[in-house]
Amino acid sequence: MVKRLHTWVFADLILIGLAAVAGASVLHVPGQYPTIQTGLNAASYGDTVLVAPGTYHEHWIMMANGVTLASSHGMDSTIIDADSLGPVIVCDGVDDQTVISGFTIQHGYYPCGGGIICYAASPVIEDNWIRNNEAYDSWGGGIECEMGASPTIIRNRFEANEVPYSGGAIACHLATSPRIYENLIIGNVAAAYGGAISAQGGGGTVEIVDNVIVNNTALHYGGGGIKLWVVNALVLGNVIRGNMVESGGGVGGGIYARSTVGTVIARNLIEGNLAHYGGGIGCFDEGSPLIANNTIHANASMPEGGGGIYCIDSSSPTVVDNIISGTLHGGGMAVGDTGSLPTIAYNDVWNNAGGDYLGCEPGIGDISENPMFVLAERRDHRLLWPSPCIDAGHPDSLDPDGTRRDMGAYLFDQDDYLTLYITPDTTEVVRDAQLGVTYTVINRWFQPEPFWMLSEVIRPSGDTLGVLGPAPYTLPPDTTIQRHYSFDVPDAAPLGEYEYRSGIGIAPATLYDEDQFTFTVRMAVPCSTRTWRVPDECPTIQAGIDSASNGDTVMVADGLYTGEGNRDVFFLGKAIVVMSENGPGRTIIDCQQSGRGFCFSGEGPNAVLRGFTISNGHTTNGGGIYCHNASPTIYGNIVRANTAEDAGGGIHCSTSSFPTLIGNTITGNRAERGGGVYCLDSSPTLINSVLWSDSASTGPEVYLSNDYGLVSSMSVSYSNAEGGLGAVYVAPGCTLYCGEGNIDDDPMFVLGERGDYRLLWQSPCIDAGHPDSLDPDGTRRDMGAYSFDQSKMLVTYATPETRTLERGENCRVLYTLANCHAHSVPAGGIVELTLPNGEPWPGNPLEGPGYGIVPPEFNWQ
Repeated sequence: MVKRLHTWVFADLILIGLAAVAGASVLHVPGQYPTIQTGLNAASYGDTVLVAPGTYHEHWIMMANGVTLASSHGMDSTIIDADSLGPVIVCDGVDDQTVISGFTIQHGYYPCGGGIICYAASPVIEDNWIRNNEAYDSWGGGIECEMGASPTIIRNRFEANEVPYSGGAIACHLATSPRIYENLIIGNVAAAYGGAISAQGGGGTVEIVDNVIVNNTALHYGGGGIKLWVVNALVLGNVIRGNMVESGGGVGGGIYARSTVGTVIARNLIEGNLAHYGGGIGCFDEGSPLIANNTIHANASMPEGGGGIYCIDSSSPTVVDNIISGTLHGGGMAVGDTGSLPTIAYNDVWNNAGGDYLGCEPGIGDISENPMFVLAERRDHRLLWPSPCIDAGHPDSLDPDGTRRDMGAYLFDQDDYLTLYITPDTTEVVRDAQLGVTYTVINRWFQPEPFWMLSEVIRPSGDTLGVLGPAPYTLPPDTTIQRHYSFDVPDAAPLGEYEYRSGIGIAPATLYDEDQFTFTVRMAVPCSTRTWRVPDECPTIQAGIDSASNGDTVMVADGLYTGEGNRDVFFLGKAIVVMSENGPGRTIIDCQQSGRGFCFSGEGPNAVLRGFTISNGHTTNGGGIYCHNASPTIYGNIVRANTAEDAGGGIHCSTSSFPTLIGNTITGNRAERGGGVYCLDSSPTLINSVLWSDSASTGPEVYLSNDYGLVSSMSVSYSNAEGGLGAVYVAPGCTLYCGEGNIDDDPMFVLGERGDYRLLWQSPCIDAGHPDSLDPDGTRRDMGAYSFDQSKMLVTYATPETRTLERGENCRVLYTLANCHAHSVPAGGIVELTLPNGEPWPGNPLEGPGYGIVPPEFNWQ
């Protein structure tokens, strides 16, 4: 059978149908109505409330039944910000003709359902960016569905939503039947279950289809990606990658299936997830779903914990037609008790570290052979011919091409003798760079097969650009070839999303096969385009990040920053610089023992955090800073007095994080493991830094973990660590690279007990940093967040006893004078005060620390 050649012509997209209902009206905000809520109040069934670009500070927006709420220019330019005053939008009893489309929905804050709440409602929620919302008591950081709600949630982006219990992005419970399709769900956090999605409670059917669910976290119990508990669910065609359950005893890094009834988990790619039990899928407490035609690859668990699939507590799933391969630790398929009796058949269980089967045996039709992925290293897990997984699934099941069922998530199409795959090196490129693409062409025929190939790109404007061919080729019989091509991205290429597609066939009308992918051209960074000022323009640090685009700078003024928006701050994947205006001594983030300072998820080295004091964080992992699959640049910060109940009191790095830590002072943090820095499957670089007075049961300053069998490393140079190697725990298989210039000497802080980590003269950290780096005074770089200014006759420090006073209290200040010269220096001083409005205190100058002679090479306090 051959396919007819498609004509690759695209018509311009036209926005139509806003007034498709007879008699319906379009109401404009703010043109006709000043707020979104007043527009909705005036709307009738079938109307559209069309919102112009801008930021709308509204909360508790009550949707009107049968009304479409849409932006005129999309989610990037139309923001609804609840300012942490309540939920953003509430849908109460509305039907499926109610639509929410094209907004950024942010900073909702409510006990359940921070962003959108659906009570017994069935709206369509489409094409929104739902970010930085929090359900502070229970469920649904981004969206909460309950009481029979059946919304359609499609093509949204969920990012950096949080919840203290279940469902970081989406929570569905109490007989709900949502349809969750084609969403990107990235970097959300739930303290207990379901970092991305939580579905719980009988009576409904939850459909989770064709989503990308990556880098989400459940801190304690189960379901780094998805939690399914006493629910009917269809989990179909998703990419579930890089999710994790952090705490010991956690189950189901990708999917947690507990007491499931009628649940089907099929045709998903479940890759690179972590949990102590069931790195890919964990079945618990009679969790017995049908697990069919999934590719479960490179997940990890604790020893014998089932890196691929784990069954415990009378769980008896049916596991059929899957590929379970490349588990990094914990085995492929594991059963933890005699009450669990999974049905295992027609799977390829291969090359799993720790063993393919633990507590169970291969089933009928199981094989253990290389599945022959197209390019696993580039996450292309489609099958090459002649993979042993082709036509090796259950004999009673057929593929769409009519042949016997294949194993794994990606079925090999045998309609034609020629097969084409195209695999990009990356799906995000910058201007004036190259897009790399690997072409795989397979000829299954017994004779040479001639064909032509044509590749083209559809630009954001919709026009077509030819990039390769048409070119004729002849492929020998029974042959597979792979060729890599690189294409220049012009410096003037429009920014946005492109479609790359290629076809092979016989001109002019026969198409054998075609393939396509999308990629994004973005602005090269660093290329600062705007500076966002906090709090002058943006009220919080998070608001500044929300407003920024790649290449921007968020500049934070002097002050003490607390509360929502100034803790648990997410970079949202942006390549931006977030920096203080005048350094860490004047710009302090106090987490007040609730949450952490900053969370990175998926960022690269052009995400820069610079010049803050980050203090008093308290979380399970990463009390000060948390990096999950991220490699930011963290420069010139003080990370102090933070607590992690488990790992990484100061900084926690996990899941292939490679941050660069330059010139930081990490001190007074505590954790069970890694008081200063903790690394899991990560390799940070530490330069010109001080780690001092951190505490932990194991690894007071640094802990390099091999949990899940994933090893870590750390490169340390020109840094001062208390206790030296004795304060570092290096697990078997991990590596500590000790470079040049490391010391273990009292850094001589001015007054560390009061949080003043500036350096006294004669500190061993002065002029001890990397010799190729200079301080502002032109001398060799110092270690830590502060440099000692050697250009002055005297260096003067004023250290307050406290930064917060009640009226009538005394302000106590300790003065330090440091003379770094070889002769005595006479000194005296005055004190001036500045009022909150910037005006000088009327009584200036006040009495200073008096007059005296400071001896040479001396610190006077």
